[in-house]
Amino acid sequence: MSDVIQAIADEVEHLADPRQHSEPRWYWDVQRHRKPLEPHRTTVPGLVEQLRQLAQPGASVEAGSNGYNESAPAAVDAVSLLGSIEFGSYRRLTDAIERGARVERRRGAEACLRALVGIAGQFPYRRDRVNPYRCQLCVAAGRRGDEIYAPCRACEPTVQLELLRELRSWRYQAEIIAGWRSPPMLLPAPCPLTDCGAKGSLLAYADPDNPQARCTSCGAQWAQVPEEGVGSIAVLAKHVDAYAGQSQESRAKARTEAVEERRRRDGEKPRDTQGVQVAG
Repeated sequence: MSDVIQAIADEVEHLADPRQHSEPRWYWDVQRHRKPLEPHRTTVPGLVEQLRQLAQPGASVEAGSNGYNESAPAAVDAVSLLGSIEFGSYRRLTDAIERGARVERRRGAEACLRALVGIAGQFPYRRDRVNPYRCQLCVAAGRRGDEIYAPCRACEPTVQLELLRELRSWRYQAEIIAGWRSPPMLLPAPCPLTDCGAKGSLLAYADPDNPQARCTSCGAQWAQVPEEGVGSIAVLAKHVDAYAGQSQESRAKARTEAVEERRRRDGEKPRDTQGVQVAG
């Protein structure tokens, strides 16, 4: 099994299968030393099932002013993500079956996700944008392989890298909604890559084992433990600190210039940095 297919299987396992969660416990002895206890282990459902539970409105025990039990509202973000996973997984599986994949059509997000793991090896690794796949619709439309690349859903099957990115995105969003992961923090600096430079696109993920960051515009990634194609988060942190320092100096300079300009308009003498009027 290749690394990409194994990663796809791992993401589906988090989404569809129950898992055991271990919560560490501690106690203090008579000398006030903290000692570990046996961790508390519980079995939690898969992330899709957790979203399904959050999407169901519940009834509170206390009655409302009208005498009836008040219903707790459902989590709108859980409803939205659950719909995306159910529709996306079913559509991916249906497209694969229509293209000749030997797998039964299934219902339910978990069943579709498990079926996608079984046929992931039949998907191409990546899409070739130089020679796009040909189909009858492209032939009827007069498209040729040497034309500018134009996406065609009918002749472009799901590829392994695309499926992995989608599954990983679903897992991250589900963990944030279910409370297993902290939401990303927006960094106040543009992307450091010269080819991108987008502002408001840097997101930092608070992972205690391996803090990560990525650019939502160009897809660049940084981590504390760099890998192939992943930059060092220490370099990104220096870039953010330098940009924040430059921005603070620029704001202070602009504020000083605005105050001096207003005083010149009012006929006052310019002042130094201590607020003392300069002799003219």
